Amino acid sequence: MADIKEITLKVTGMTCGGCEKAVEEAAMSVEGVQSANASHADDSATIVYDAESTDPMFITMAINETHYKVEE
Repeated sequence: MADIKEITLKVTGMTCGGCEKAVEEAAMSVEGVQSANASHADDSATIVYDAESTDPMFITMAINETHYKVEE
């Protein structure tokens, strides 16, 4: 049975919708991520994921591989 969780990460460097899409695509590339919604206006990304399949550390690593950075 899935263990669905939601986290909101502070993501710096986003300035437009294209930035949001890049962050969302990076998060969605992680196995177990079910949805990703980034907002450059709020400097945040809300991620829904299966905790049995992944960990927030892997989501953070995927986003940090883009031009944008997760602040902890």
